[in-house]
Amino acid sequence: MTMRVTMRNPRRSEDGLSVLLVGTIYTVSDEFGQALVQANHAVDTDNVIPTEDAAARDDLLPAEVRLTRSLVSGARNTEILTGAVAGEDSGWLRINGPEALAWQLVSGTTNTTFQIDVSATADGASPTMILTGNYASSTVIERSWPLFNLAASLNANYFRFSVLSGGPLTVIRNA
Repeated sequence: MTMRVTMRNPRRSEDGLSVLLVGTIYTVSDEFGQALVQANHAVDTDNVIPTEDAAARDDLLPAEVRLTRSLVSGARNTEILTGAVAGEDSGWLRINGPEALAWQLVSGTTNTTFQIDVSATADGASPTMILTGNYASSTVIERSWPLFNLAASLNANYFRFSVLSGGPLTVIRNA
């Protein structure tokens, strides 16, 4: 494969037979082009090399999160609450090993309070609250805490995500 680079510094071509001049665009092999860009001798003209900024970005747009989740294990990346408001909860859900949860307000910035409880039984007998929090943003937040390690230490097999106030909040399991 090939890519295009715009030269910042003069360098010999890949075959060594010519000089690549500053400000000129050249089509080169991917390997040679990446080497030139990484050494800061050229710029990736068509932005085909992933940038560090994109790779290091922590927050995704909601559409990016949904698209990414749709590509991964459909059964495990499921919405457990959709547009939930005060008083709604996910019901008791079995803990299936390591769990990750992601949530965001569907719209607006209403301060929303939520709680995560765990229980040893599916009927929620003797639940234990392991997290309560507030969130007021339509930006997705994802947490892969040791919450469920704590749940295991409490001999819990089930969890429930409850919206106590505010909303509408959407929660995705194993995000």
